[in-house]
Amino acid sequence: MNIVYLVFGKELLNHKQAVFSILTLFPQEDIFEKIIVITDFPEYYKHLINPKLVIEKIDSDILKDWKGINNYIFRTKIKALELVANKWSANSLLYLDSDTFVFNKLNVIKHQLDQGGNIMHVNEGALCNTKSKTKRSIWNQLRGNNYQGILIDERATMWNAGVIGISKFAMKKELQQVLNLCDNLCDEPIKLRLLEQLSFSLVLNKDFKLIPANNIIGHYWGNKLEWNSLINDFFIKSYLTKETLVEEVDRVKKMNLKETPVFVKTSSTSVRLKNIIDKLFVKTKKQFILNSDDEL
Repeated sequence: MNIVYLVFGKELLNHKQAVFSILTLFPQEDIFEKIIVITDFPEYYKHLINPKLVIEKIDSDILKDWKGINNYIFRTKIKALELVANKWSANSLLYLDSDTFVFNKLNVIKHQLDQGGNIMHVNEGALCNTKSKTKRSIWNQLRGNNYQGILIDERATMWNAGVIGISKFAMKKELQQVLNLCDNLCDEPIKLRLLEQLSFSLVLNKDFKLIPANNIIGHYWGNKLEWNSLINDFFIKSYLTKETLVEEVDRVKKMNLKETPVFVKTSSTSVRLKNIIDKLFVKTKKQFILNSDDEL
């Protein structure tokens, strides 16, 4: 089993999340073959010295090509996994978003992949019953249509794509079908958001039932505020105390990750409210400084 990350762009926070996620993997390095980081900023991963870590450098031209004619950013995830499948075809793959961490034994996932099963993070429910506006829009526009031999009907289910495990036995074939399906959906007059996730969900759940990974891998997409603060503090302490990689991994092993804020989802309303308050504070602070200068 190879573990794969795709992290690109200048946003340092995404790379910091990925490094932390990798640290949570190192205590179980006997279970996987390689960690493959596909990135346009390989320098951010230099201190992760480990014989199982592989940095696959990409550039803006590759990313542009991976986005395709519809310039769909999440199509890059499919192409990155295609690259891994072509280069390291002997092993199943486990893709992780940067905002993930491992808090349980990975051998369960490896066993499932070795048996031919596919994995995604968690079942988010049938499209026809969704309360999400985005998913409801997708359902209303795609219901009854057939793509790549897959009918969008009441059985169509969305799974979270923060974790994707694909067994080596049909890896290349399934990834090609995911890519074709995603391109078909992108050609429709519909918002592009979640179409890559839907493509993985439909294809990987077609022949065998998908297996959830949320009891082994955490995905804090709904609570990044607290997690980013936790990760920032982790690396500040590491820098100030000049920790080695071994010491960082040891500290991660001692953390009770099950008790971290991932299991308390921050609502989108709370996030928007915090952003408004932060902007208002900055604006007020600037005005205060300007007024103070006038008085002086």
